Amino acid sequence: MKLLVFDLGGSSIKAGIVDENYNLTDKRKFAVRGDSVETLLEDGVEMLDQISTPEQFVKAMLAIKEDMLTEADGIGFSVNFPFDNATGNAYNGGAANRYLNNTNLYEAFRRETDLPISADNDGKCLLLAEVEAGCLKGQQNAIALGFGTGISCGILAGGMVVRGEHFCSNEVCPIIINDVEKPQVQDLWVAAASLPTMLRKLAEALGRAENEVNGFVAFDLFEKGEYLEYLKEMCGHIAIQIYNFQLILDPGAFAIGGGIAAHKLFVDTIQEEIDRLHDGMSFGANYKPEVRQAKFLSDSNLIGAAAAFRRLYNV
Repeated sequence: MKLLVFDLGGSSIKAGIVDENYNLTDKRKFAVRGDSVETLLEDGVEMLDQISTPEQFVKAMLAIKEDMLTEADGIGFSVNFPFDNATGNAYNGGAANRYLNNTNLYEAFRRETDLPISADNDGKCLLLAEVEAGCLKGQQNAIALGFGTGISCGILAGGMVVRGEHFCSNEVCPIIINDVEKPQVQDLWVAAASLPTMLRKLAEALGRAENEVNGFVAFDLFEKGEYLEYLKEMCGHIAIQIYNFQLILDPGAFAIGGGIAAHKLFVDTIQEEIDRLHDGMSFGANYKPEVRQAKFLSDSNLIGAAAAFRRLYNV
């Protein structure tokens, strides 16, 4: 079995081929004409024509399929918005994919191809990648969290992906962390626990422009034991919510994903902050949350798109 998989991000579209053993090959990255200059200037990014309708999107994806994998057994998508993977309804395409708002993705493809199609939310794809072939394999109750520009999340309960009444069970970015009358972005978990916030604070401490301090610069310093307070602050905010999730859902383990999780120091620091919280409390969770470094990291959405396809079609 070979599946063509796509990861619809905020500023680009990634693609790859996944086999029956969840091996990922032929990774590519595409930008849509009209996207941000930063995306277009990245090395190795291939250009697509402007996409503004579901029909144009389908034709663009099928053109990529003909170039990458003519004899595909199916196509799977990871999408960065709430999605009903059983019916194919996209309820909100998000800022970068407005052309998919209130579209039935499966029906749009059926008008052009007989290939089986599946799609699922990116947080759920992260979860499924790790459950089927990664650090959560064998778990029946687990949570996966991916950290980057935002925070993605997937929840497994009793071996089933938790979707919720409105398919928003994993939308954790807007969790309110400050008691204010009218919460703003700075009052949300995503503002405290995402990579951009930490990098912005570190750049200020270094006296450097924000665009000069990325994850590589930050972890080069952290690995030397320098400016660790900024990493600990970010991981502390993450640890608090993980502890809360443990109390509510009682998972067996948490997978920590996203490109930043390639730095084991990040995962270790989250566990240290969890330990500090747990050991300092005289009451609380009976079981201390356990975090694990995700196996697939920045490839999890592509691998997870294949895992979601196989679950949907039972193959």
